Amino acid sequence: TNAAIYIGGQYFTTKNENIVVKNNEIDGHYMGVYVIHGNNVMVENNRIENTTHNAIAIQCDSSTPNTYFTGKILIKNNYINNCKGDSGTGERAIRFNTPDNAEIIVESNTFVNCTDGGSLLKTQKAASDSSYVFTNNTYNGSKLTDANGTITTTSQWEYFAE
Repeated sequence: TNAAIYIGGQYFTTKNENIVVKNNEIDGHYMGVYVIHGNNVMVENNRIENTTHNAIAIQCDSSTPNTYFTGKILIKNNYINNCKGDSGTGERAIRFNTPDNAEIIVESNTFVNCTDGGSLLKTQKAASDSSYVFTNNTYNGSKLTDANGTITTTSQWEYFAE
């Protein structure tokens, strides 16, 4: 993949444990941070700019069945700017795919010009119930509404900034 920081890999079924991605400056990559099969992941105090896909993606490898990410997933105090998308019209800042009993926390991040026409982040395909908290984040200078809830096997969580 063309991510600046890439942890995991295709057909990689062993969990990557206790991952910390902290204090990085990333500019001009397809993706900023891409973690596959993570268990307990922290992405904190990073500056991610000018990506052409998701700035941060925590997910599984779709070609490897029955693989998920688990544990506490903390996305905190990051500055994410200009997620252009492949077409130049916008891409979501954060993507979560296939959580399994995960606790997802997105806290105190600053987002600028990062939506795919409205969606700032998206979670889908839950293997089992997972919780999320979205708190104290801003988009283009305005505080975003806090949110929390549960992602089930039949639902997804998508946050719209606009």
